[in-house]
Amino acid sequence: MNAATFFVPQGRLSRGQFQTAALVLIAIGFVSALGGLVPGATAAMAIGSLTTLLGLVVAYMWVVIWIKRLHNAKVTGWMTILVVIGWMILSYLVSTTVQGMVAPDMNDAIADAMMNDGFGGMMEATAAYGPQLALPSAISGAIVSLIYALGLNMILKNSTEENQYGDAP
Repeated sequence: MNAATFFVPQGRLSRGQFQTAALVLIAIGFVSALGGLVPGATAAMAIGSLTTLLGLVVAYMWVVIWIKRLHNAKVTGWMTILVVIGWMILSYLVSTTVQGMVAPDMNDAIADAMMNDGFGGMMEATAAYGPQLALPSAISGAIVSLIYALGLNMILKNSTEENQYGDAP
C-alpha cells in the first residue's frame, strides 16, 4: 500500500487491499473524532478546523478506494455516489441516535444560545458538548464505517482477471 492507493482513482483494489485501506481510514477517522475531547471553545474551534480539513482529505481517500474496489468488481466508479449516499444516511441516523442518548438537551441548549448570544454563543454551547459526545461519536462512527465498508466489500465480487480498469491487483 502506498500513497497512490489513496490518491489516484485509476486502477483496482482487491478485497484484501480494500480492507487494509479501509481500516487505515477508519483509524484516522476515529482519532480525528477524538478532537472533540479538547475542552474550551477556542481550542475546540481550532481543533475542529484542523479535523475538518483532515476530514475532507479522508473523504477524498474513501472515494478513491471505493472507485478502485468497484473497478475490481467490474463496476463503474460512478457507483461510488450511491455508496457515499448510503453511508451518509446510515451515519446520520446513528449519530442522531447517539446524540439523543448521550446529550438529549444539546439541540435546545444550542438553539437557546443562538437566540440569546448569537453565533458566538452557539459555538460556545456546541463546544461545551464536545467532550461529552467525542468518544461515543468516535466509537459509533468507527463501527458504522467498519460494518458498512467491510460488508459492501464482501458483497462485491473479486475479479482476478484483467478488465477495462486495469490488471488484476
